[in-house]
Amino acid sequence: MFKKSSVIFLCAVFLISAFMTSINANTSYALDRSSLITKTITLITSEPNFAIDGAYHELEEGLLTKVITENGTVLSPLRDIFDAIGETYKYDEATQTITMSIDDDTLVMYVGKTNALINGKEIQSQIAPRIINGSVFLPIRFVFESFGCPVKWESNRSRIVIPVIMKANAENVGPAKGGPVTFSTLLTQPADWYGSSESQKVADVVMGFQNPDGGWIKLQPDVDMTKPITGPGDLNVRVQSTIDNDSTFTEMKFLAKMYNATKNEKYKESFDKALDYILNGQYDNGGWPQFLTDPVGYQKNITFNDNAMVNIMTIIRDIMTNKDNLYSFVDSERVDRCKTAFDKGVNLILKSQIVVNGKKTAWCAQIDKDTLQPATGRSYELPSISGQESVGIVRFLMSIDNPSPAIIDAIQSAVAWFNEVKISGIKVVTKVDPTMEFGGDRIVVKDPNAPLLWARFYEIGTNRPIFASRDGVVKYNLADISYERRMKYSWYTSAPQSLLTKDYPQWQAKWAPNNNVLAKD
Repeated sequence: MFKKSSVIFLCAVFLISAFMTSINANTSYALDRSSLITKTITLITSEPNFAIDGAYHELEEGLLTKVITENGTVLSPLRDIFDAIGETYKYDEATQTITMSIDDDTLVMYVGKTNALINGKEIQSQIAPRIINGSVFLPIRFVFESFGCPVKWESNRSRIVIPVIMKANAENVGPAKGGPVTFSTLLTQPADWYGSSESQKVADVVMGFQNPDGGWIKLQPDVDMTKPITGPGDLNVRVQSTIDNDSTFTEMKFLAKMYNATKNEKYKESFDKALDYILNGQYDNGGWPQFLTDPVGYQKNITFNDNAMVNIMTIIRDIMTNKDNLYSFVDSERVDRCKTAFDKGVNLILKSQIVVNGKKTAWCAQIDKDTLQPATGRSYELPSISGQESVGIVRFLMSIDNPSPAIIDAIQSAVAWFNEVKISGIKVVTKVDPTMEFGGDRIVVKDPNAPLLWARFYEIGTNRPIFASRDGVVKYNLADISYERRMKYSWYTSAPQSLLTKDYPQWQAKWAPNNNVLAKD
C-alpha cells in the first residue's frame, strides 16, 4: 500500500528522527539502495513558494499561488512540486482525475471526492481535492503519506517539511557540477579550444538540451557542460526555455564560435533556431518577457531583471554589427529582423523610464507588457525603481553610438537619480553563527567610512529603500523581512558606483560635454 520497508529503513538512516512520526509501512519489497536519492520538499504556508533541498520555486510558475488551510488540513497545487522532484503528475480535465506517481507507486484522486486509489487499493482522504481559480488543490499530508513519506509541521517557521526518497533517474538527479568546462566558462575558453574534439563534445551537449522552441533552460554557473543535461535541472520546475540567468544567449554565442571554428552546419542550424526563438518572442511594443513560449502570470511582464532584456538586445546588436567577425554567417533576412527588433527595444526602454512629478528617474525590474507600468515579478520583487537593474540599462544606452537626444536625456536623468539616492554611512555585514540555518545572519550597521551603497528597490515617489519577504508585504528595514530572504537575496548593491565614477565621465565627455549632471551636485 505504501513505500516498502526497505525505503522506510533508509529514511531512518538518512533523515533526522523527527521526520519519522508519519510513516506507515505495511508491505515490503527490495530496491537497489545504491540508486536511491532523497529530496526534501519545504512549504512555508504564508508564501507562494516551495523549496527542493533549499532551492526555491513557485507553487505555480508565474501565478503567486499560496496554499490554503481548511479544518487544519493544508491543500496546495502539486503539479510543479512533482515536476521539480522528477516524478509524475497528470490531471485529466475531462474526468477531473489526478494521477501521481513516485517510483513504482501510483496515487489516483478525484476532484470533489474523498475516495482515492493507491496502487489500485481504495483509501479515504478527510478532504477532497478541489479546483480554485482554475488550479487543482490537494491535501498535502494525505498525498505524501500515501507514498510513505514523513510529513512534519515546523511551527516556529510555519512550514511543512517532506523528505522524499526515490530511485535516481535522469529527471530527478540534476546536472553534474564542476568539470573542465562549466556553464560560466563556456565562452571564456582559449580561442584554439573552439573546434577541438573536446569542444565538439560540449557542443553536442549544448544542442542536446536545446528545447524544440529553440531556447534553453537556465543552469547554475557550475554545471558541467561535458556531461549530458536532462530534465529541468535544479533552477527550473519544468523544461522551459528562458532568457533569464544568461540562458539562451550564452549558448548562441558558444555555437557561433563553434561554427566559425568548424563550419559545421549543425551549429549554424541550432544558432538560427535560437535566434528565431528570440525574434519571434519579442512583443510588438519592443519588449521581451523572460519566458518567450507560453508565459503565464507575471512571466508575461517585460523583464529587465538580471539584465534579461539587455542581454538579448546586446547579442542582437552584435549580430547586426557582426561584432568580432563572429556572425558573418547569419543571413541578411535575419540581420534585418535584428535591426528592427533592436530599434523597437530601444524605444521600449525609453518609454518605460519611470517619471515622478515630471522628472525622469530610472526603471523597474519588470513592467507590464501592455501599460509599460512598473509591475510585480516574484512575490518579493515589487513595483519600484531598481537601483541594480537600471545600471545595466544605462550602460546599454551608453554603448549606443551617436545617441539621439532622447537617449542622452534618458541617461542624464538616470545618472542624476542614482546620485540623488545614494546611501552613505551604513554597510551590510554577515554575523557568523553556525547554529543558524544559513550559517549566520545579515544585518545593517552604521559606518561613517563605508563605501556608498544603493538599494535594490526604491519606493516610487519617496525614494525610500523597500524590502519584502516572499509574502510580498513592503518593509522599510532589512531586519523586518524573513531570515531566508535576508540571507538569500541581494538587497543592496554598489554597482552604480562605477557607473557614476568611470562610465559616466567617459560617456559625458564624448556625448554631452557641456552638461555634467554630477557637477551640479
